[in-house]
Amino acid sequence: MEAYNKATALQSWLHTNGLDFPYVTNASAAYSVHGYARDVVISLHYARHWATISVVYHKSADARDSFE
Repeated sequence: MEAYNKATALQSWLHTNGLDFPYVTNASAAYSVHGYARDVVISLHYARHWATISVVYHKSADARDSFE
């Protein structure tokens, strides 16, 4: 959910500044896109990490299904 929220925030920021994705042409927008994308990837990495732990230790079927 955190990754989704960050991606939604990126889309909102781009739209608010007249830089609708994927037509980003200025350096400031490109830097912001990079930052948001980095945050989304980190959130997804953490989600997979904790889902893996949940599968191993708690045998959670929902956690397993979340990344298969």
